[in-house]
Amino acid sequence: MINNDDQDDIIQVRSSMKKATSTISTCLYVCDRGYSGPKLGFLIKQFIMLLSGLNIPDEIFLKKQEEHFHEII
Repeated sequence: MINNDDQDDIIQVRSSMKKATSTISTCLYVCDRGYSGPKLGFLIKQFIMLLSGLNIPDEIFLKKQEEHFHEII
């Protein structure tokens, strides 16, 4: 990664850092501001799609969602 001080909202990736290509969106979603430690997280749609593609059963995600709903009620 290259830091451009005048462009804080841009990340440049060297060619050697590109490990795979995709026809899906090339957006990078950052869910943290760099602070370490346990935090509340979200299993966003893009991660679920990736994990499903790795043969993780959809029932796992549905069970987690159900558990979450029971916790917040």
